[in-house]
Amino acid sequence: SAAKVAALTADKEQLLVRNGAHKTVIDDLEFNVGRCEDSLNATRATLAETTAESAAKVKALAADKEECLVKNGAHKTVIEDLESNIGRCEKSLNTTRATLAETTEESAAKVKELAAAKEECLVKNGAHKTVIDDLESNVERCEKSLNTTRATLAETTEESTAKVNELSAARE
Repeated sequence: SAAKVAALTADKEQLLVRNGAHKTVIDDLEFNVGRCEDSLNATRATLAETTAESAAKVKALAADKEECLVKNGAHKTVIEDLESNIGRCEKSLNTTRATLAETTEESAAKVKELAAAKEECLVKNGAHKTVIDDLESNVERCEKSLNTTRATLAETTEESTAKVNELSAARE
């Protein structure tokens, strides 16, 4: 019976050591999951609220599940779940980073296109301003010439009328 007690004590000690090692692995994995989720949240700012809510739900469910699994001695399942979560988070993070890079490139191309269109518009506006200035100058010149011609016409008409009157008087 003493041998049985010693064997059971040894088994108990071994199980306590194993449980401690599993707890350390679980703690390390939980820490890594938190770090991965923090990185994902920083990258996907637009999804921060949804990710935080989901992380809280996952953490609560994981804690409930962990408690149940620990009570039943199912540490391996907890470890596999946490490793799966890390893989899922890393995959999601990589997808988000790729999407961010793609949209950044598209935005840069669009900005470049719009800047070129703006520059072209500014050049056209500058050319139009030059044409308008030239036309305004031509209008002023034409108006001066027209006014000079009118004055000359009035003077010539006056002289012609005087000559016609003089010739008419001389004929009579």
